[in-house]
Amino acid sequence: MIEPRVDDFVDELQPIAAEVGINAAWSLSRIFGATRLYIPKKWRDGLDLNLIGADAARLLCERFGPERIDVPRVPFTAPALHRFAAFARKNGASNGRIARELGISHRTVSRLAAGTPVLTARARRVNDERQIDLIDWLNNRKVNR
Repeated sequence: MIEPRVDDFVDELQPIAAEVGINAAWSLSRIFGATRLYIPKKWRDGLDLNLIGADAARLLCERFGPERIDVPRVPFTAPALHRFAAFARKNGASNGRIARELGISHRTVSRLAAGTPVLTARARRVNDERQIDLIDWLNNRKVNR
């Protein structure tokens, strides 16, 4: 249905998509999304990582091990999600099918269709103007010393 490019992936997965492959990065997110994953230096049979495919797991260990990575639940950037959903909708896919394919909720697909921006929790926070910005306050303290 969709054919993602390396730059469609979030920053955490772009190096993996470029070095190991797009399917490996996508599988990592589908299988291990929202977890912290240890990538050992040496590949061996029986690793959980082999769920993405033994060849991809071996290459991932060679190129990125030893490392711990936080695997995002949704592997794609917001612009890529918008593009994928629009393409799928043009080709007659239902919101349910789009949600399953992209690994997002039905509600998010509806928001994408409505043109509503998909924001992270941090971006949705409203700043209270009465509250000081901690970073500014700390930087001003350093300057005034």
